[in-house]
Amino acid sequence: MAASNFILGSTTAQIAALTTKQITGLSTDDVGALTTAQVGALTTANLVVLSTDQFQSLSTAAVSALKTSQVQSLTSDEIIALSTAQAGSLSTSALAALSTKQIAAIETADIEALTTYQVANLSTATLKALSTGQVAAIETTDIRALTTGQMGTIGTSTVVALTTDQIQALLTNQLGALSTTGVQALSTDQVVALTTDQVSGLSTRTVQALTTTAVAALTTDQIGVVNTAGLAALTTGQIKALSTD
Repeated sequence: MAASNFILGSTTAQIAALTTKQITGLSTDDVGALTTAQVGALTTANLVVLSTDQFQSLSTAAVSALKTSQVQSLTSDEIIALSTAQAGSLSTSALAALSTKQIAAIETADIEALTTYQVANLSTATLKALSTGQVAAIETTDIRALTTGQMGTIGTSTVVALTTDQIQALLTNQLGALSTTGVQALSTDQVVALTTDQVSGLSTRTVQALTTTAVAALTTDQIGVVNTAGLAALTTGQIKALSTD
């Protein structure tokens, strides 16, 4: 069924004047035909009454044009209803505007669908709000796009959630940007997953921040590539951990 002539011919002022009852009566074809300007004219009260089917029918162009206030009004059901294409079209300002409750409602498939640009522009608050499952869903190519500023502010729970594949995808400057508590949060599996290139590029601060358990988990190949500054920076506790390996 094609969109109605009413929707096709409506001005933004007419769209803004629609009642919630009229909005709920729109067909998915009507909603899908809304222009970016018309969607921008929808009141927050009208946005929240859209059914999941109606919401999923919004074009990616319409989703990308959503205002911050509109995004903040979306219900958890609407966030869950986002298709991967719609999630990938959200503006960076829209992602930053999401509340922790809304972020929790984002499905892992939608997290995986985020573009490299979107991930690189996630706010630190958004990163910290991601669940372990959501963090693990970030693609390795997107992980590499995280800035050192983002890496320096992520919480220990985010570090713990990184998969070994994600750990191996990190650049040396990203590893170096991890806070001391972030480095200390690395599990033995994550440490063992580090490539020799990554280990050779570790800063003295990062080496010193490794727990004795992490140091004891280092493989022979990894120990062999620790730079001289890193070796000189080892604490007596870390050296003892190496000798008991």
